[in-house]
Amino acid sequence: MSDAENPLLLLVDDEPAQRRLTIAMASRAGWRTITASIAEEALALLATGEGARLSAVITEDGPQGLEAAALIGEIGGGRPQLSVWC
Repeated sequence: MSDAENPLLLLVDDEPAQRRLTIAMASRAGWRTITASIAEEALALLATGEGARLSAVITEDGPQGLEAAALIGEIGGGRPQLSVWC
């Protein structure tokens, strides 16, 4: 499966070690991953061409900036079909 065919995950986490671990696990499961350290960065990524191809979002409990619940609400308001896990 080429990169373009693999599902795309947005990971929102400000901890570099946790990001590396999650990216490695997602990669083994066939996912490509893009990352954001803060919620505002994640929302900006959603507005890009790559963000339009997202299959899922994983966010830590409390990303810096917006709270996780606010981030989930923002995503749900614009992309209700996008799976979001916290």
